[in-house]
Amino acid sequence: MDMNKLNARILESGMTIDEVAGLIGMSGLSLYCKMKCPVTMTVGDAIKLKNALNMNNQEAIDIFL
Repeated sequence: MDMNKLNARILESGMTIDEVAGLIGMSGLSLYCKMKCPVTMTVGDAIKLKNALNMNNQEAIDIFL
């Protein structure tokens, strides 16, 4: 996972990590921890983030794979 690209995408969205986390049904702390330790990020989490941040498929692939 490219954390720099994910952080940039969150900033571009105009939302905070807490706001994005709320959209995907987790706390800001949980999302932050998953971003710091990508092994804990599930495919489901990635799909929820893709949708919450309005990413296209290529953007999601660039960030999560």
